[in-house]
Amino acid sequence: MSGVASLFSDEFYRLARRHLAPGGVLVQWFQLYEIDVTLVASMMRALAQNFPDYAVYAATDSDILVVAGEAPTLARPLADVFRALPGVGSELRKVHVQTIGDIELRRLGGKTVLHPLFLSYNVPANSDYHPYIDLNAARHRFLQTGAGELTRLGAAGVPVTEILERRPRSGRPASLDGDDYLERIEKARRATYARDFLLGAVRPEPRGIPSQLQRDLELARMRGIDCVDPRKSDLWIRSATNIARAVNAALPPAEAAAVWRAFEAAPCAELLGTPERRWLDLFAAVAERDAPGMARLAGELLADARAQTPAVRHYLLTAALAGLIAERRYDAALQAWNAHARGIAVDLDVRLLYAYLAVARRLNVPLD
Repeated sequence: MSGVASLFSDEFYRLARRHLAPGGVLVQWFQLYEIDVTLVASMMRALAQNFPDYAVYAATDSDILVVAGEAPTLARPLADVFRALPGVGSELRKVHVQTIGDIELRRLGGKTVLHPLFLSYNVPANSDYHPYIDLNAARHRFLQTGAGELTRLGAAGVPVTEILERRPRSGRPASLDGDDYLERIEKARRATYARDFLLGAVRPEPRGIPSQLQRDLELARMRGIDCVDPRKSDLWIRSATNIARAVNAALPPAEAAAVWRAFEAAPCAELLGTPERRWLDLFAAVAERDAPGMARLAGELLADARAQTPAVRHYLLTAALAGLIAERRYDAALQAWNAHARGIAVDLDVRLLYAYLAVARRLNVPLD
């Protein structure tokens, strides 16, 4: 980045916006290799000072594309560029973008939900007069650091950005082409396999499916859907938890919710105890992006600390915070954080939720 950092400065973005036509947008590539998240944050802060809105898309695990413009422009549904502009569609197919669903799958979030995350790094906006990127890029190149974790935002089991933005994916089909270059696509491919394995009459071929996920799918279907010895619910509910992490964030809401409806409709569902039933209800709420349900059910499960591992508490706290913040119950979200955050790993999803909460409580107004 050193040497081209002036293309990502406050002054550049001010000039760029001045030369845009009404309704026009700036589209800019930014690398995620040989840098860290603080440099991305510095660039995004400069961008945010000059554009009312932006959206960030993952091109690969090492590259993002930023689209900046007026909020009404970016709020429009994505047009079918493959029909309207065949030449552009042809170029997109060369980089594994075959459908509008492929573009939706790559969306990381917009300014409303991402800007608090970037503010949390407490770095200055990049400027020609205070060149934060230029002064720090060489160190990260030498250390071979990267900011690829940004491309995994909202993909770890709870779709936090979709929930906070209240913008679930439309469900337009994705080709799943390009899974070698972007982990989000590979996760969507595995989630599609899991859905078909659990719901289909003919089980799909397990190509490239991790052995643990395959075992979880087989056990959960046998016990929870086919009702073979279903009273051993403690075992298959654990498998269902792993399936929820694999499926709920990677599929559109309607497709993910269908998985949990199959468990609820099974004859053996009535044999489940209250805690197990609560877990299935939580998985369904996350799948449907049902913020009130997530807040209530995750809160109830967090209150029952029996046999909860740090990983389980992490999942429950992420779901609880996302639900409470989306409902604008900021004080309740802070109480949940103070009660349950000790000892959990603060990954980028949790950092985003806490940063969003901090900004919302300080301003005491909704961020959207």
